[in-house]
Amino acid sequence: MKIKLAGNKISNFGELFQLGQSVDAEIIGYIDHKIDAYEIMIDGKPTGRPFFPVSNGIDSKGNKYLICTEGNNTNKLYAFKSELAYVGD
Repeated sequence: MKIKLAGNKISNFGELFQLGQSVDAEIIGYIDHKIDAYEIMIDGKPTGRPFFPVSNGIDSKGNKYLICTEGNNTNKLYAFKSELAYVGD
């Protein structure tokens, strides 16, 4: 799915991604927001996989996401639905 990178910064891999860029990302889970933290969930369970945040993002319908790589592999991006993701004004 096409998701536009949004928010106030690129967290990791800034040499490859920029705010406003549309990227292809596979939606595979959601963010379970905690006080001062969050947990990445897939199929309703915490994942043990090493996801690195790239940026927040927004799709054409206004849904918000956290966009990540799995480890250092930047060839594929993953999206996790996140109601609290900051995507700008």
